[in-house]
Amino acid sequence: MFTLEKSLVYFVNGIASNEAVLEKLRVYAGKTVKDPNELGILDDIVIENKQCGKQAEIYSSILTGLMDARGSVVNNNLSILMKQLTIVSIIFMPMNVLAGMGGMSEFSAMTHGTPYWLSYSLFAMGLVAVGFITVWILRQTGLDSRDNMVKDEGRGKRRSRLTGFLRKKRSGYDEADF
Repeated sequence: MFTLEKSLVYFVNGIASNEAVLEKLRVYAGKTVKDPNELGILDDIVIENKQCGKQAEIYSSILTGLMDARGSVVNNNLSILMKQLTIVSIIFMPMNVLAGMGGMSEFSAMTHGTPYWLSYSLFAMGLVAVGFITVWILRQTGLDSRDNMVKDEGRGKRRSRLTGFLRKKRSGYDEADF
């Protein structure tokens, strides 16, 4: 589309230049040419050139509108994707902080005297619990809101689009829903 728009710009500029040349030719032809048929043909050429210029401008404006619409759709899709990725990062952020703490010597100092298999198992279960609590908080606060929801056809209630990525595809969902 960019190549076509570039070509249309050159085309419109060329037609405008031709229009200036044809107007000068028309002025000088009126003084030198005596045959009315030749003047009629020149007038027809000027009229056709003007129509061609207007049509090229119309096509150029239509193409500009299409490119703007395409840009808006891409921007909207990117906005939705960024919202979903932000929600995923919010879910994993507390777990990353805790996992970073668990990998340092502070965790070993905090669990001194507890067998490592027990302390790290409890730590992993705690991370999973923090993840579920974070998802619950997001749903309660509405951050995972209506514009990010799809209707569950079978049950008549709404659920998060984000959970659709984590669940298997059910028969009530279409690829267009995601």
